[in-house]
Amino acid sequence: MLALFPLFFSFLFFLLTLTPTVGLHDSGDMTTACFTMGICHPTGYPLYTIFGKLFITLVPIGNIAYRMNCLSAIFASLAVMLVYFIALKLTTERQRHREGINPKSQILNPKQIQNSKTLHSTLYTLHSIIPPIVASLSLAFSVTFWEQAVIAEKYTLNAIFFSLLTFLLLKWQETINSKFLYLFAFVLGLSFCHHFQTTYIIPGCIFFIVATLLKRRTTEVRRKKKSLQITQIVQMFNKFTFYIGHFSFYILLFLLPLFLWLYLPIAASGNPPLNWNNPQDLFGFKNHITAFGYKALFSLPSISRLISQDLQKLLSDQFSFLLIFSLLGVVFLFRKNLFFFIFLLSGGSINIYLALGYNIPNIQDYYIPFFLYLSILIGCGLSLIHIKKISFLFLLLPFILLYLHYSFCNRSRHYFVYDHTLSLFNTLSKDSVSFYTMDYNIFPLWYLLYVENRDEKIMPILYPYFHQDWVLKEMNSIIPEAKIDSTPSRGRPYDELPEILRKRFDTLVINNPKISCYLDFKGAVPNSHILVPKGFVYYVAKADIDLGKFLDENPPDFRFRFLHEKKIKKNWRIEGIIKEYSNAWKERGSLYNRLGRLRDGLDSYKKALELCGIDPEIHKEMARNYLLLEKYDEALASYNEALKLNPRYADCFADLGVLYFKMGKIAEAISSLKEALLINPEHPEAKRNLSLLVNR
Repeated sequence: MLALFPLFFSFLFFLLTLTPTVGLHDSGDMTTACFTMGICHPTGYPLYTIFGKLFITLVPIGNIAYRMNCLSAIFASLAVMLVYFIALKLTTERQRHREGINPKSQILNPKQIQNSKTLHSTLYTLHSIIPPIVASLSLAFSVTFWEQAVIAEKYTLNAIFFSLLTFLLLKWQETINSKFLYLFAFVLGLSFCHHFQTTYIIPGCIFFIVATLLKRRTTEVRRKKKSLQITQIVQMFNKFTFYIGHFSFYILLFLLPLFLWLYLPIAASGNPPLNWNNPQDLFGFKNHITAFGYKALFSLPSISRLISQDLQKLLSDQFSFLLIFSLLGVVFLFRKNLFFFIFLLSGGSINIYLALGYNIPNIQDYYIPFFLYLSILIGCGLSLIHIKKISFLFLLLPFILLYLHYSFCNRSRHYFVYDHTLSLFNTLSKDSVSFYTMDYNIFPLWYLLYVENRDEKIMPILYPYFHQDWVLKEMNSIIPEAKIDSTPSRGRPYDELPEILRKRFDTLVINNPKISCYLDFKGAVPNSHILVPKGFVYYVAKADIDLGKFLDENPPDFRFRFLHEKKIKKNWRIEGIIKEYSNAWKERGSLYNRLGRLRDGLDSYKKALELCGIDPEIHKEMARNYLLLEKYDEALASYNEALKLNPRYADCFADLGVLYFKMGKIAEAISSLKEALLINPEHPEAKRNLSLLVNR
């Protein structure tokens, strides 16, 4: 029953801080795949998809995204409970030995409550659960794990597999009962139907099992006689080969769950709206489960990469000063269970090494197995500290993490992603194709299209994948009237793929004037077209478009809630969303300026500042407009604001030189121009204007 405390306590806080709708990272993709029984990004995660579909069907609470977020919270809480069991198993024997308690007296008899030994056992029980509780809740309230527990993501289910496999190994070591290895083999195969990160523990598992068997057999022989005899050696060998003889059965149990991968071709054959790589045949299946499209993101880890990752800061951000106890945990395991320590060290080291070679912004998510192991070490380290009178104070340690991380991990009012995506959706016209360089825009857009059924004639595409034949097939199924180059890319050399992509894009733009095209980046377009900012994206327009009329008829239609609420801590993605809102208005201001409509440009810059007042470039552009409109005092104030944000802004000092000259302040003009040249000696405008002022 005590294990239910970390389970329900962590779940309570996960539920209180749960994201109310579609969230960050892969949330939109995973939720959409589960709802439509489609195929999400590589490697496909069939087990998660099936779990998700069952959950959102059987639990009709809130919107679909909220249900999937809730499922992550459940997975996370179960992983927390398993960490409690692991830490309890590792620390209990030491506590029993130290307290002088017979292990058989662990079960209490109410009739013997007056008995001193029973009372002693009660005290033992109370003291022994403190390190496991601290270990489990330290994981629960570590910032990355908590962040993943409140959105629809695959990492909390992955944490269950890591903790369950670890627990099964410990149970087997304790009993040497083959049923735990059978279950281990089955769970390992099941984990491979979710995430291949569990491969990290295989080398350590092999060592742990073999070393434990050898040690146990050797100990049994030595207990009987000090000298080994031939019969004893044969007996030891026979017992060892007993496990080897069952190897084929272990393999069978491991392979059995792998049939779940058949979900991919079966689901793909139904042409779901989300159908990454369309893995109906062997080529698509292999590319998907091997994450072929993501291989460019992997590289061999290096020392420079290790330094740039700053692992020490990453770990301290998770556990704060509790990391000290993990060092004590290393000492504890080294002395008490060396084989298990080597198992943790092996899995953790492989996790760190491979994560260092993966170049993605949210790489901290890939360290969650390592964080899980660290939380176990924290519990083990606490068990070395035996101060009865204050041991209950250790229960306060997880609450420190809760206090430190609550405001950052509280996503209960995080509508940013949903509102941003809705604003993007409102920008796109019907019968349109939009291209995105990164998945953080397209994943929640899929959620709007295929879960909320917003529109069936809007086709969002990841631009780097446009050369792939499955993307073209998906596009033709949604917009069959599109006339586009269909040269197949399958089997083509890698260096030919960019040309295929380019040709497909150009023919889409040129041959289909009734299909609107959008890009979320300033990419190359055919010579007959230009890019015009529209909301967060760029509209691919004909070169002869009336820009002023287009801007006037297409003002940004943005929606956002709680965007500037100070209590909400902003992470890198939310800051990026705010920047996108601001940049949309800034782009309009720049275009109005090119058209000579300075006042309209100024109005756009003001709206950009309302959204992101810490951008010095916006202040500088506003100041230039004021300068051209001969509002010198307003221009000076804006330049000063820009310099407060960036004291080494060479362009700003160069512009100030012009402003001071127009205000008749020659000395100040010369001083500002010299300051610009101190920052950038090659600044062309500052050099030219200073030369004119000095020689006048």
